[in-house]
Amino acid sequence: MADLAAAIRGAATRPSKAAVDTEVRAYLDRTYSNLSSLAGPSKLGRTLSQDVEYWRAQEADATAKLEAAEAALPGAIDAAKDALNRVLERAQALTLERYSLSDEVGRLMSELDSSVIIDDEETERRGPTLLERVEAIHAVIARSRAALAWASVLERVLVQRDTVLDPAGHKPSALAAIPLFRRLNSSVAELESTLPSGMALGRVLRTVRDDTWAQLKDLMSATLVSASEPLKWPLRVEYASVPAAERRAFERAYADLLALQAEGERLGLTTPQSEPAWASGAGLYPIQALVRPIELRFRYHFMGKRNTNRVDKPEWAFASITDMVFEHAGFIADYLQPLTARGGYGSVDVTAELTMLLFPILLTFLRTRMPHLVSHPALLAHTVYQTVLFDDAVREGGFDLSRTSIYCGLEAEWDGLASVILGEGDWFNQWLAGEKRFAETQLHEIISSPTAWIISDTRDDEDDLTVPATESARQVRALLESITDRYSPLPSLESRVAFVRIVQLPLLAAYHARVAGSLEAFETLSSAFVRAVPGALGQRAPDSRLTGTAGLERLLKAYVSADYVLAALRAWSDDILFVAMSADLAPDNPAPPSVWEGTVQKYTALRARAEDMVVRLASSEVETDLRDHLTRRWDVGLEDGPDAPDPDTESSSSLVSALTSYTSLLRLCAGALPRPALARVYRRITSHLVNHIAQRAVYAGWSKFTAAGGRALASEVGDWRAAARLALPGTKTDAAWSKLAEMAAVLSLPSGGGGESASFAQAMAAAWGAPAALENLTRRIGVEMGAEEMQGLLQRRVECWR
Repeated sequence: MADLAAAIRGAATRPSKAAVDTEVRAYLDRTYSNLSSLAGPSKLGRTLSQDVEYWRAQEADATAKLEAAEAALPGAIDAAKDALNRVLERAQALTLERYSLSDEVGRLMSELDSSVIIDDEETERRGPTLLERVEAIHAVIARSRAALAWASVLERVLVQRDTVLDPAGHKPSALAAIPLFRRLNSSVAELESTLPSGMALGRVLRTVRDDTWAQLKDLMSATLVSASEPLKWPLRVEYASVPAAERRAFERAYADLLALQAEGERLGLTTPQSEPAWASGAGLYPIQALVRPIELRFRYHFMGKRNTNRVDKPEWAFASITDMVFEHAGFIADYLQPLTARGGYGSVDVTAELTMLLFPILLTFLRTRMPHLVSHPALLAHTVYQTVLFDDAVREGGFDLSRTSIYCGLEAEWDGLASVILGEGDWFNQWLAGEKRFAETQLHEIISSPTAWIISDTRDDEDDLTVPATESARQVRALLESITDRYSPLPSLESRVAFVRIVQLPLLAAYHARVAGSLEAFETLSSAFVRAVPGALGQRAPDSRLTGTAGLERLLKAYVSADYVLAALRAWSDDILFVAMSADLAPDNPAPPSVWEGTVQKYTALRARAEDMVVRLASSEVETDLRDHLTRRWDVGLEDGPDAPDPDTESSSSLVSALTSYTSLLRLCAGALPRPALARVYRRITSHLVNHIAQRAVYAGWSKFTAAGGRALASEVGDWRAAARLALPGTKTDAAWSKLAEMAAVLSLPSGGGGESASFAQAMAAAWGAPAALENLTRRIGVEMGAEEMQGLLQRRVECWR
């Protein structure tokens, strides 16, 4: 269309004069290429004049055609316009018709699809269209056909099931139904192979087959139970006294069940088993049947309203099961074991099989009872303990899981009922939490008791520790041992470790904190421990409960409590239970640390702290009483010689007070501390006093010494030794004062002298002389000290010139 318009416009445009001139010149050059061609004919066969005439004729003809065309052009244009208008009108009509057709198609499509909402005035959703109704009817028909096919298949299988279970076909026994069941099993297997995998019909068919087998087994089991009634099963069986006909009926029913089980194994019929398999109730069919009367009797006595159903006596239930196995051991060995061997199960130990099939009864009993015991830790612990004892009794009775039918020939280890019960749900954690709450309550009552910190010398018959104890320490140990008794039979290492970690260690830590807190409070409040603090911080009003024998008694109670618990911890570390536990926790360590190692270290540090405070308080009390006495003068009575009188023959009141405190404090220690600790504390207290007297009286006293003053010091040393012997009879106490006695011996050397006794002058010469002379002198005096120490003592004599 665009090309036509361009051609029209090009034809209507007049050519330019220059273009015409160019075209004429080109024509002349082609036609008349040289001068000679102008005289004669051209390449076209015309002469020049003829050629001129030819083009004039062409011009006239063209002019005439142009005029004719110009005359016809208006009419042609009008006709073209009319035709074009008609074409446009037709195109518009076709466009409207296309839109109408499109709307009609959309409407028809909407009528075929009911999910499309029509934009009409009501804008309502229509119901299903005819096409959709037809499609729905076809779907219903397809489902009906599938259901019919399903029902037909199921009917076929159910008819076969009814045939298998029909008593009319159980002649002479239910074993006659075995061929019928084989056909049922084959039909199910054939249908399963044709059905798509995962189809629900396959599961239904398998369920029907398994239920049929279970009902057939129940029928034959009921026959065996009926046959066992003349035997008075489950009471003790006197098989020899049973009539022969009834024995034959029992043996036939027993053998039939074994044959049924063998057939089931050949067909690959297995019963889904729970974990562990020994707790599922699976086993030899005849033994399963014989367990049913036992279970009924058990439920009647221990899971009903009888007086034998007591939560505090689970051992009765366990004893009934063990007694049942024991009572029937002879009947099983003499009759059931041979019957089982003839049935093809000679490798199965019938006693072990019966024992295993009795386990589910006890598991049901425990699972029913445990939820009611979690809020009673003592009853729960007793039940678990009796369960563990039952497990041990079963193992000791020779129970071997590998001799049972489900484990026959396989290596298997029986975990015990306790492991199953404690491994289910949250029972163990609840028991553990209950034990923790109970222990915390007991500890609070123990340490809150008015007699908690009384040191008692009385011991129970079961108390094997020889160290003194406070009532609280003794009760804490008993509490911990009672907890150990409850969890020690547990078969799982994790369970035992959980009790140690969650219950016992926090209990020991709480008691440690209580004793340590009392020592901290004593340190904060006692003047004996703050007097070294300068200023007002060190000035406290004396408290009679924190000084003297009252204060020392408080510290001794803390020491005795820590020492007793520490002794118990060390005894437990050597116990076989905790030795095995430590070895299991560190299998690669040839010398594994005890589970109590960290706690032992804490209590050792606590005991050492309490001992230090005992020594500090006792030393401080005696030193306080000695304060005035140590200000006395030692240079009185300058007379010397054997006839010189002893000065200060009567002890000062300050010394008497110090000796009295010393004696009473040592007596208090002797009444509370074990002998090794008493000897150690005595040596430490005396060492403090010796150093204190030496520093305050000998080396830095108010005055120097005369020989009489030295004798007075030696006399006081004798008083101290006498006081120690009086406070600690039967204990060697003199050695602790030897150092001060040697000082007094040197300070009491006479100024002049002769004979065998050494004199002060001889001591001066030996101390600043040769070593041999000093050695000879110390041997004569009976002391052991070096030259420097000897010189220091001699310089404290008033007559020393060096």
